[in-house]
Amino acid sequence: MHAYQGHDQRQLRGERPPSSLGIAATCLIVLLQACAQPAAGESGVFIASPGRGAIALLGQPAGAPVWAPNGDAIAWATEDGLYRREITANAPTLLSTRAAAGRPAWSPDGGVLAIVDREAETLVALDAATGETRFELDIATRDARHRPLALPVLGGPAWSPDGTRLAFNCWDGHGDEICVVQADGSGNIQLTHIQTRRTPSQPPPDAFILASSNAGPPAWSPQGDELALAVYPEQRGAASGVFVVDLVAGTARRVSTLLPNSEIAWFPDGGSLLFSARDQGRSDAFRVPTAAEAGEAKRLTEALTSGAREPALSPDQTRLAVASGGDVAILDIQGNVQASIDGGMAHRHPAWRPEGDWIAFEAAPDPLESYS
Repeated sequence: MHAYQGHDQRQLRGERPPSSLGIAATCLIVLLQACAQPAAGESGVFIASPGRGAIALLGQPAGAPVWAPNGDAIAWATEDGLYRREITANAPTLLSTRAAAGRPAWSPDGGVLAIVDREAETLVALDAATGETRFELDIATRDARHRPLALPVLGGPAWSPDGTRLAFNCWDGHGDEICVVQADGSGNIQLTHIQTRRTPSQPPPDAFILASSNAGPPAWSPQGDELALAVYPEQRGAASGVFVVDLVAGTARRVSTLLPNSEIAWFPDGGSLLFSARDQGRSDAFRVPTAAEAGEAKRLTEALTSGAREPALSPDQTRLAVASGGDVAILDIQGNVQASIDGGMAHRHPAWRPEGDWIAFEAAPDPLESYS
């Protein structure tokens, strides 16, 4: 690990390939000069240019950043609330003081931000400009007899590509499931139904029986007709791995036995998934075919000594940004390392700007020096 230096900008290691950023990106570079410059060991949300080496602090406290669909703003959520930073603004805006669990989700039109309120245990849709509540509904399903034990903090809600539906982790009284609601908060349905744990005798009707497995955060296919999710076993022999749910046929197929330690993302052609998982003693990014048991997962980050987590695919599908050994590493799609954003803190949750010219990430102190 390299300690932060008291320079105006931290540096980006590696080659700086030429980049044609255009007028908008050039303006962004100029605007970043007005951003607060990070002090040594300062945590928060940062932005970096893989091609130019510039890096700047966008705001605090630290949280997993999510770009607006038009690339003009970034949102992140923490226990302190939901933040939004316009690239042209001087500081972030606190849109809501709701304590959030996991990552927020922008609607495709950029008008709504969805979060999970960890204190109220609700899914909340907020106006992305004003923070006004559009709708709010319980994470616990209508028939749940017990409140959630804890809310998932990996990932967050997910909008369908056309913006008409929102998928999220719900709680059925036994474990984490996937529910889907319309964009206005109506028509909430429970999509998955994971069986409860086997018990040696017939329990009373009001007994609290945990699920045999729990569902991870959902990811919509590019066509909006399927959802990918991880299933984490809670007892021996329970369902586990990565599944793809066909929303039209109402069926599910397992596509991998790996257990993701990141969110799942789809490649734009819908033919494969991207996530990180621990395998053979280390965590790496994997590309997995979406056809049922169609082929082996491809390990994409073998070249990284410290392994990788939280992979993000560039919009042009030619590069990956991953968290690795406390840094953000940038690789081509074949797994060749191109550059690394390094520092004295743990860099996590890289996210590409829709134009592919900038990467946002969070940085915070972390005693772990690698993911290996």
